[in-house]
Amino acid sequence: MKEKEKITISKYLVLLILAICIGPVCSPLLLARNNEAKKVLVLHSYHHGLSWDDGIDRGIESVFEKSDLDIEIQFEYMDTKRIYDQEYLDKLYKIYKYKFRNRKVNLIISTDNNAFNFLLEHGNELFPQTPVVFCGVNDFKDGMLEDRSLYTGTVEAIDIRETLDVALKLHPKTEHFIVYGDNSPTYLANKAILERIIPDYERSIDFIFKDNFNIREIREHILKLPSNSLILLISTIRDEQGQLISFQRSAEMMAAVSSVPLYGCWDFFLGHGIVGGKLISGFSQGETAAHIALTILDGEKVENIPVLKESPNRYMFDYKQMQRFGIDLSDIPEDSIVINKPRTFYSEHKGLIWSAIVGIGGLVLIIFILASNIIIRRRAEESLLESKEHYRTLFEGSRDAIFLHNLEGKFIDANQAMLDLFGYTREEMIGMNSIDIHAHPEDRSKFLNELVQK
Repeated sequence: MKEKEKITISKYLVLLILAICIGPVCSPLLLARNNEAKKVLVLHSYHHGLSWDDGIDRGIESVFEKSDLDIEIQFEYMDTKRIYDQEYLDKLYKIYKYKFRNRKVNLIISTDNNAFNFLLEHGNELFPQTPVVFCGVNDFKDGMLEDRSLYTGTVEAIDIRETLDVALKLHPKTEHFIVYGDNSPTYLANKAILERIIPDYERSIDFIFKDNFNIREIREHILKLPSNSLILLISTIRDEQGQLISFQRSAEMMAAVSSVPLYGCWDFFLGHGIVGGKLISGFSQGETAAHIALTILDGEKVENIPVLKESPNRYMFDYKQMQRFGIDLSDIPEDSIVINKPRTFYSEHKGLIWSAIVGIGGLVLIIFILASNIIIRRRAEESLLESKEHYRTLFEGSRDAIFLHNLEGKFIDANQAMLDLFGYTREEMIGMNSIDIHAHPEDRSKFLNELVQK
């Protein structure tokens, strides 16, 4: 073997030995790297405890919990419902820049407009090359994502028109729609949506906007509303000190003094004073955003995922408020969700009732089968008895001698003509051998041969 070939073989042997030795050490490291938890940052515009944000969180977690991926979620709340100005946003930027300077994030889920706009302005610097999935964005326009290839999500498409239409259908004498707001970005965005569709109603409906009314002023104003008015909730409300009141509490405080119906576009108002409407759900927004996020974490390119511009909104109503304002279940759209309906005996014991129905049905079926069987057997017995009686009549009435015997030649029955012919009683003849009635041996032999042949 040449010297050069020996050197080449030696190199291969060295590499093989190194692979065998290093492989067990490197493999767990590579596997651990591949199985490293995906870090998802959920950046909320508002604060923990706000029903809208809490609903979004539940929607996100409900999806991630079912995923095979190991996902680590971090929630950040910008708290812009309670404080929102440029100085505050600048301070948030500095805090996040410091907080995430050495922290890798695989994906960001942003909720509502303030977080979305914050990321549009600072996202490239704070979280370079990080995909962003947004939800809860009002008044979305495609131009917002110009040169933003790593952004996609689902918009908060509130169904104000559908809510107005169903309210006017249920209250055909309405002439005024009253709208209260606090000049927050959410209120201004929703007000802009409402103002775009007002021209379709202005011939018959007067829309009255009361901006920056605190809850005391709102309640005082509500007490003076004429009976042909409706109230539409499209934003948060504040107290006399300018502090934010929760969605649920604000609706309850307004409904407590109102003699006219309240309607809304979000499910967190339902059960707290509104009649209903076509409502959007924070849970469904979070759920949808999480599904998009999973698709990206599984390797799909963001630019291949279009923005979802329709929300899965549903007609929802509160039965207590419907009763209060004389609305029948037959008046609302089909497939509407209705809460607070009185529980009937059937709804409370549905399982028991159906079990009883199935059990009784089974017993009825068994009884029917048994009764049918009895009837069939009775008819068969009657038919057999009738056949026997018919046979006995023919048997006894015949003038010819007729008898029955078994294979041994013993008589088992004989008619009267047979008995008269041979002079025996029935008791005497039954059991006799048939050959015994032939006196001559020749007749007996002939009779036996005929009996065997038959």
